[in-house]
Amino acid sequence: MDQQELFQRTIKILDQVDIPYMVTGSFAVNFFGIPRTTHDIDFVIEIRSSDAERFADAFPRDFYADADMIRQAVASQSMFNIIDPNSGVKIDFWIVKRNPFDQERFRRRREQNVFGERVFMPTPEDTIISKLLWYQEAQTDKHLNDARGVWEIQQDTLDQDYLNQWVTRLGLEKEFEKVKKVQ
Repeated sequence: MDQQELFQRTIKILDQVDIPYMVTGSFAVNFFGIPRTTHDIDFVIEIRSSDAERFADAFPRDFYADADMIRQAVASQSMFNIIDPNSGVKIDFWIVKRNPFDQERFRRRREQNVFGERVFMPTPEDTIISKLLWYQEAQTDKHLNDARGVWEIQQDTLDQDYLNQWVTRLGLEKEFEKVKKVQ
């Protein structure tokens, strides 16, 4: 199964088991900005511990999907992954955190058409802010370049007030200035 097929299958599973989600990471960056290669698929999901078994069981038997790992991720508001053993592609599932930004970006997610599927995506503004947060934490140029790519493609249509409000609120002014500088 290639990455696109795995992506589409995962969307169907999330819909089937009624787990609210949004696509994040490089898939969101590729949708809104300058595409780059990726070796995994990222989702933010809203899941309860009681959904863990049902969610893990919805994946094919040969997939690595551990209900206990899902329950631990829910309890710690962290992440877990499910792996397709045939392709080696990893699907990372990030639990929606209880902090104000994560709650707001999940609330603002939008339905988009990706590979002919109805898919929930973050807004471009929230994609930029998320990448700035990752850059602030890890200082990895990949995150800064991702944010810059979305900025370059979307800057004329972005909600600048919303973007500036969260950049200030999260202390990302220095990182955001790097994004806005022309290379």
